[in-house]
Amino acid sequence: MKYKFLIVGLLLLFGLTVFGNYVDYVVVSQVEYDCPGAETAHEYVELYNPTNHDIDISGWDIVYKTAAGSTWSIKATLPAGSTIQACGYFLVGGSLISTEWPGVTVDFVEDGIGLSGTGGHVGIRDVSDTVIDYVGWGTAASAEGGSAAPDAGSSTDSIERISGPAGINVNGQGNGWDTDNNGNDWVIINEAPSNSSSPTECPPDATPPQVSLTDPVDTATGVALNKVVTITFDEAMDTGTATIAFAINPLVTGATNITWAGGDTILIFTHTIDFAADTLYTITISTDAEDTSGNALDGDGDGSSGPDYIFSFTTMDATSPDTITDLAASDGPGSKQVTLDWTAVGDDGNVGTATSYILKYSTTNITNDTDFINATTYAQAWTPLIAGSPESQVLTMPDAGQLYYFSIKAVDDSTNESPFGNVDSATSGDSATSVSPNVKAATSGRVTYTFTFSVISPKYDGDDSFRLVVPAAWGTVTAGTTQVLLDGTNFPGFTISGQEITASNITVNNNIQVIVGPITVQSAAQANVAFEMYTNVDGGGFIAVTGSPTVDVSEPATITLNPATDPHHTPGTTDIVTVEIRDSSNEILYGAQIDLVITKNPGGDATLNNSTIYTDLSGTATFNYKLSATPGENEVTITCNTLTAIYLDTAFAGNYISQNYPNPFNLNRYQNTTFRINLEGNFEVKLLIYNINGILIRTLHDGPMTSGLHEVTWDGTNDHFKQLDSGVYFVYFKYGSNTEKFKMTIVK
Repeated sequence: MKYKFLIVGLLLLFGLTVFGNYVDYVVVSQVEYDCPGAETAHEYVELYNPTNHDIDISGWDIVYKTAAGSTWSIKATLPAGSTIQACGYFLVGGSLISTEWPGVTVDFVEDGIGLSGTGGHVGIRDVSDTVIDYVGWGTAASAEGGSAAPDAGSSTDSIERISGPAGINVNGQGNGWDTDNNGNDWVIINEAPSNSSSPTECPPDATPPQVSLTDPVDTATGVALNKVVTITFDEAMDTGTATIAFAINPLVTGATNITWAGGDTILIFTHTIDFAADTLYTITISTDAEDTSGNALDGDGDGSSGPDYIFSFTTMDATSPDTITDLAASDGPGSKQVTLDWTAVGDDGNVGTATSYILKYSTTNITNDTDFINATTYAQAWTPLIAGSPESQVLTMPDAGQLYYFSIKAVDDSTNESPFGNVDSATSGDSATSVSPNVKAATSGRVTYTFTFSVISPKYDGDDSFRLVVPAAWGTVTAGTTQVLLDGTNFPGFTISGQEITASNITVNNNIQVIVGPITVQSAAQANVAFEMYTNVDGGGFIAVTGSPTVDVSEPATITLNPATDPHHTPGTTDIVTVEIRDSSNEILYGAQIDLVITKNPGGDATLNNSTIYTDLSGTATFNYKLSATPGENEVTITCNTLTAIYLDTAFAGNYISQNYPNPFNLNRYQNTTFRINLEGNFEVKLLIYNINGILIRTLHDGPMTSGLHEVTWDGTNDHFKQLDSGVYFVYFKYGSNTEKFKMTIVK
């Protein structure tokens, strides 16, 4: 079958724009609805894709309603992977179609299509339950204003669409294909379904081409003078029009050439003489450039042709930055640190601003360009200042106390490097800082920390000072909570001002330690809380120590108790309970404050050894809880910041069996009922269930049982594992020579 309408008609019918912005739309193109004999195995519905792109129709439905009906029913649901190709067909129908039409392939076999020969509707519905298109025939077609398609009564006859929609627009496309009052939308044919042949009609390419990539990119700088320019289009081009559309300003002297690659999608511009240095070039691709379908260039990407596409780039310059001749290196100020000072040079000589620096260092002298290349590059991302500005940077080197040699070059935007300059050397600062313990502190907790500043060179010789500043958000610093040690010896000559702890006039060969605590931790969680350190060497003024130690402060998130479950001790027992506190990252917290309150006390005589405890370096704290001498539930409520946990110890006295719980035992609601047994010694125990007639139906326990509290569960079945009927049952409990009996009830 071939469509009788023109390609232009297709564009108008389907509401397709001239730019090819097609929506997913499928129509019913051919239907066999009344085949004698093995009807359902011959009937079919053929779909057509009038767009120029493939459409995934997985999960779409073939739907049907009667001639007078208003509700669609599903005749077939298309499986995953169902795709209807651009301008192609998809056949859904019975298993005997190929015997009538050899060579025809049924894309989805469904013998239950079952369409009415007297009248009805069949359509295609997408996954959003929108009926995209449908057709009516017989009495249904008449009711909609079209002429009825007669039934030729032959299994090889079907109805075929020959015209498009009139009237209603649905989903941006035409619907109501069978409402043409001319009565000639569909005809009876005696042809094979159309999917036996390749598509012959498709909307033309109406999408204008665009530039998808340029090299160099727009506004690029420092472009090499011999750069080959490439322009990539998003589709194959008419190379004749596109070549003519290319223009470059200023013009390039010498021979130039334009070639094509990538299936005529990549324009390549070459030149035998280099671009001029430090020059802005502008390239234009005009709308004379067309694709192979004659669509003019879309220069601004709005989906319609025009304007011209324009991009520019600036070539590299030929003037390098001036030589840096005043590089000065000095020791420190911090551990592993060296300070460098120099005067910035320009982009062109000593004019403008350079783009970057190349800084090299070595443990041996750097005397020439070869040494410079072989030296180690110091990783940095400094933005150079304008020419003539003083530059200063503190470097952190790999090792402390090491003599390093340094040299630096400036680089412009064309990657020109300044000549080799002067070299200077310095020794990296030799000190280190640390904090212990190396665990997280709990917010609002109480901790003790030791801060250490280790020095190797220079030594503190009596006219030096050291200062530690505790964050203001932490608790108040007092002399009673602070200790300073010089090389392990107590140093009482320190002062406190606010949060500052200062040790003056000190002599130390190895390390200074400041022990702070117990001190209250800040209330807000924060990573890397800095405890600032400062040194004052030889009276030169306090300088911040780079790499001052930090502490992580975290909010308590979980409480874990040990024992975690009710241990059921005897009355008067002393429990030893461990509380562990962790944060949301499951890391232990040091110094977390835990408050304890007895909330259940059967005899009023339960006691705690502490009402407040703090977690140690293991993240745990321990308290003693003496149970009441009276049997019953003993409970302690444990709080840490906003967290709450309950420690429960139920104490029993004597030999005892509880009434089962739940009772009555609803077999449809609960899986088990439980008996609790407490024994003060080791006994032979029987726990038996009898029915109302005195017949033993279940033995739950028959044997030795040790002293202590036990739980026995029962699922309501007999010894043959058959569920019991509703009714009253008797519980027989014997321990040693003692016997107890009581009733229980099972319901359903």
